[in-house]
Amino acid sequence: MTPTTHAQPQPRFPLLTAALCLTATAAAACVAAFGLLRFGMAHDHATALNAVYLAGVVAWGSAVVGLLPVAALGPLGVMPTVWAYFAGAALRLAACLGVYMLVATQGNTPTVPLAVALAMVYVPLLFVEAAIVGRYLWAKDFLPPQSQPQPTNLHTQGAVA
Repeated sequence: MTPTTHAQPQPRFPLLTAALCLTATAAAACVAAFGLLRFGMAHDHATALNAVYLAGVVAWGSAVVGLLPVAALGPLGVMPTVWAYFAGAALRLAACLGVYMLVATQGNTPTVPLAVALAMVYVPLLFVEAAIVGRYLWAKDFLPPQSQPQPTNLHTQGAVA
């Protein structure tokens, strides 16, 4: 296998697959968050549902939008992919905190259920997104075997007396 250059095509980021995985994760996390808020923390049905709905839409939407830079810059190599991932993560965090601060200042929704729901949806999405991007970065054909560090024996190379 020849070393990777900019002239060689790189694998495309599986954006549709990633969006579907994030959707399934967000749905499961929303169900868990609703169960905790409704039955574990004894909030009324409407409050729990509103908090989970808002948290789910914001966290899921920002996670999917945060993967767009990865999809755009992924074929350019490892470093642009990593930069794009962190730019997307910053976007996701800013969106979640921005919505929370907006809700907290408007006073329409109780902040404690929203904070719990945001945390319960945000963290699983972060884990799944990191796994998807990590799998993409370490795909078999993404990095050539020559770029992996090779073990050396300094005694056989004459560097150590």
